Amino acid sequence: MEGKWRESNFTDCTSSEFLKLAKMMHASLGGLHSDLNVGQVLSKLSNVTKPRKDSFSRPAKIYGGDLVIAMDILSQTAEYNARFGNVSSKEDFQNYVEVASNLLEPVNRRTWRDLDRAGQNKSQMMVITMDAYGLGVAARVNASTKLDFQSKNLMMRIDHVDQNSPVQTTDLVLYQYKAIRASSNEPG
Repeated sequence: MEGKWRESNFTDCTSSEFLKLAKMMHASLGGLHSDLNVGQVLSKLSNVTKPRKDSFSRPAKIYGGDLVIAMDILSQTAEYNARFGNVSSKEDFQNYVEVASNLLEPVNRRTWRDLDRAGQNKSQMMVITMDAYGLGVAARVNASTKLDFQSKNLMMRIDHVDQNSPVQTTDLVLYQYKAIRASSNEPG
């Protein structure tokens, strides 16, 4: 009888650096003492999600549990922004997009697949979270503010367009009451 190695699955594995950031984010959101505020957590998360080459501390890909923690922090940041108003600075916006881009690195493809197979639906959560964060920021920017940031795997742009503006065309996707309108003539 020959032994056969099965494909390894790291969907539940987490690292101490991600767990520490999750605890700090939880403390910040709960109004408890934390060494880092929400913006600083995003900055640190941006660094720890970068693909690592030639690292002995962890492989280049992100473990499934770490990806779940990162997605939870992105989701909590969107909720924090919605609850307290747009508190994100331009740097926070850039870090938010950078974290999402880092998670979308091709080296993490298998981690995403394993999580989706396990019923975690984190790929759907990514789209919902990015949308929620963008809508929260857009709802509070003034008419002259435009935010955009392009990273390796993702670009996010936020413009303020008044609903009565002549800029609205059939090619513009508008969000109103969380409903997508493909045309200004269609009901929202």
